[in-house]
Amino acid sequence: MNDLLDEAAVHRLSEVLSYGQFIDLRPQLAFPGGQYRVISITLKGVKLQLKKEDPILVSLSQLLSVWTPGWQIDFGSVSGVLSALGYRVGRGGLSSEERRRILKKVFSAPSAGLPSIPEVREWGASRTKDRLSKMANCLASFSRNAQRQPRPPREAIDDWKSDLSWLRGEFDAEVRGIRWPSPDLDGPVF
Repeated sequence: MNDLLDEAAVHRLSEVLSYGQFIDLRPQLAFPGGQYRVISITLKGVKLQLKKEDPILVSLSQLLSVWTPGWQIDFGSVSGVLSALGYRVGRGGLSSEERRRILKKVFSAPSAGLPSIPEVREWGASRTKDRLSKMANCLASFSRNAQRQPRPPREAIDDWKSDLSWLRGEFDAEVRGIRWPSPDLDGPVF
């Protein structure tokens, strides 16, 4: 995903974040949760530091997946399809009913109805094997990546696993031939 910021996005972001400010990030995917200090905001992303660790460069989509600013900011199309449609898991996430309503919408929506992001072509046409495979692979990879963290976010992992199982039960009969990925690090492909 091309996640470089333009000058306007950097300006909007710097209205919310400032050098030296501390922000609480939920644990997710590539880095542990905790209180991070903002080091800099550049066209490449936001440089953050956790305690005395080496600073890390976080893309805007990564930042928005683990931090919720106190108000809405329009950063353009920098999130994935699921998160752009409001899909959230774990502590502070959506209920299973709300998440599954979004998953049904994603499966059934025509490509033109999905968020306008560069990767939308990877999602295929609505109600197809390509769309269902992409959805399953996203949920499974979110779960596996989160399990690699020093302190895995159990609630989020459980939500992804549950949603993947639901997705299979809901649509497997309609779309045959899916190789269902495992949400576990050492699990088999179904």
